[in-house]
Amino acid sequence: MKKGILKQIKAPTVISRFKRKTALAKCYFSSEKINNSIILINNRDYTISNEKIKFSLDLFLKSFPQVTKLEKSIKIYTSGGGVSSQQEIIIKSLAKFCLLNNILSKVELLNYNYCILSSDGRYVYSKVPEGPGARAKRQKSYR
Repeated sequence: MKKGILKQIKAPTVISRFKRKTALAKCYFSSEKINNSIILINNRDYTISNEKIKFSLDLFLKSFPQVTKLEKSIKIYTSGGGVSSQQEIIIKSLAKFCLLNNILSKVELLNYNYCILSSDGRYVYSKVPEGPGARAKRQKSYR
């Protein structure tokens, strides 16, 4: 590169990002549809990814057909963790991406899965009527 001439390289903007344990996922919009794919995971079509990830993405796309009608591809980059962690954060980052781009509403996403927009996927159990609380009557101590 010649002196005084600087090329500005525009990095893609991270639309949504999720982390679980050691797994990390980032969502981007591509400039156009790549290979007629809706979702790309690590620059590959999601249909040739792991069976568990493919099944959960198919279920998500069948529940929300408006995501399949996008004119651009959605790129998701994942790293670290195991298959289950990556599967969970891919769905969560895709849901957050759809929410921020007004593709889906918050009510639709929460009806699909109660914990889809939270970073912690554990459910909070309610108090049992006329009982001590949400936990067991007598908890076992292992000390």
